[in-house]
Amino acid sequence: MFGTLNEKERLEKAIREKFGDEAVQNLKSGWDSAKETTYKEQVAKIEYNDPNDYNEEHRENFTIKSKIENRISKKCTICEKYIYKKNDFYSYLKFNTCEHCYIQYIEGREEKWLSQTKSKTN
Repeated sequence: MFGTLNEKERLEKAIREKFGDEAVQNLKSGWDSAKETTYKEQVAKIEYNDPNDYNEEHRENFTIKSKIENRISKKCTICEKYIYKKNDFYSYLKFNTCEHCYIQYIEGREEKWLSQTKSKTN
């Protein structure tokens, strides 16, 4: 990919000067066991299938089992698009937005966003 080590170092230096140290750091350096635990809990919350989410209707010789739909509308609070992709649910759990709006408006400003939304609800 890179011709020499000096070329890679030169490229990293240029990126660091233009975008800062975070642009060239290893992504795993900011990840710890607490973040991993939080992430796994959020994934489990999304993927959990509760047996009480099903309605059983008994007929003569058979049973109809149908999923009870959650009637709460899951829409992004910014663009008002429906949340339907798995990646959208991750950002919807915490910020009530789709993935696109999270990346566009919230990413990197999470604490500020949460404090503003809390002050609006109070």
